[in-house]
Amino acid sequence: MLVLNKKMKKLQTLVYCFGSILILIFASNVSLSQALWTNFTPSNSGLISTVRALETDYLNRVWIGYEWSGSGLSVFNGITWTLIDTSNGLSDNRVHVIFEDSENIIWVGTQNGLCRFDGNNWTTITDEDGLVYNYVISIHEDTDNNLWFGTVNGLSRYDGINWDSFTVNNGLASNYVYTISQDIYGNMWFAYGLDAVGATKFDGTDWVTYTINDGLISNQVNTILCDHLGSVWFGCYGFDGGITQFTGSSWISYPQGSGPACTNVWTSYEDSNNNLWFGTSCHGGTSMYNSSGWYVYDTSNSNIISNNILEIKEDNFGNIWLGGYDGLSKYSNPANIFENFKTTNLVSIYPNPANSFITVHSFQEEILNIELLNITGDDVLKVSRSGKNVSLSVESFTSGIYFMKIFTVSGKIIIEKFIITE
Repeated sequence: MLVLNKKMKKLQTLVYCFGSILILIFASNVSLSQALWTNFTPSNSGLISTVRALETDYLNRVWIGYEWSGSGLSVFNGITWTLIDTSNGLSDNRVHVIFEDSENIIWVGTQNGLCRFDGNNWTTITDEDGLVYNYVISIHEDTDNNLWFGTVNGLSRYDGINWDSFTVNNGLASNYVYTISQDIYGNMWFAYGLDAVGATKFDGTDWVTYTINDGLISNQVNTILCDHLGSVWFGCYGFDGGITQFTGSSWISYPQGSGPACTNVWTSYEDSNNNLWFGTSCHGGTSMYNSSGWYVYDTSNSNIISNNILEIKEDNFGNIWLGGYDGLSKYSNPANIFENFKTTNLVSIYPNPANSFITVHSFQEEILNIELLNITGDDVLKVSRSGKNVSLSVESFTSGIYFMKIFTVSGKIIIEKFIITE
């Protein structure tokens, strides 16, 4: 159990027990708020410029897009930074949105085409393939695994085979589909950013648009967050902006000073602990809301990289990544500080590190297939084996960090990290 005194200003000694292991971390003269933030800038990392798009994938890589500087995107695997642009995969270097779907496919929306990365190859999809328009600004996957792509000139839905397009003629309030979300009841929600015409709900049949006349704090909706309890949150922009919560029966607005850090709410995200995050772009910082109330993180009370945050995502270890004007921050939740000591209790890999053979033992069910991937996510080995114990030769692999994808008979996919030494 991790116990912190709420009144403690300095983190003197942090004690954590994991099984029979006692770990002491001495952090004298380091404030708790400072200890939780790691910042990346162009001067200390492979980051290039303002973070306009952000995604974390199943291998815990961070994808960063640079629309405003036209620099393509970077992929950070925790050690190295890889630049991807028109020379090695993208159709355009102005990256507005990055999204990983349920099959671990990476989709990149640019100003001139939709790019798809399957882990090995890049392909480009345009209006000639069925996309309604080539400038893609929002992406979402619904519970039926349909992919929705918002563009500056309409909306596309892709079921893996067929493309459907929607415009104002079908029920959208504007063809500028800036953000997409889905609530727990299956309704799709769309908003239109600078077009300032409110937000639209689509239940599969009917289209209904909501505005300030219904309860929105502003018609300029930049972001929509559908939370786990069924509420829909609208982050709005402008002098009359802020946040509006729609419970399904009532509208609750939070102007600046009563929740959001400022009136220009740019992005939103619900993390695995059900905290709601709202990034702003008016030098106000980032707001976080949970059952205890509202909290604001800015450069005066934390080590957050910037008071202007444009994207927020969470990685596999519960770290929150926030990208903005001045770079990228990683916020480590206190409950996840000891992420390296987590265990799934599903499989065991030994020895780890390994130099000749490595064995995988499944505690619960039989293994069907195993894939090994290197640190950049490339497949280096695929094997089909059955049983609860599988041994693999790794003698031919170079030393370094690898990931193992383990597929079980029930359909589970377990990902474990291991190291190969010479």
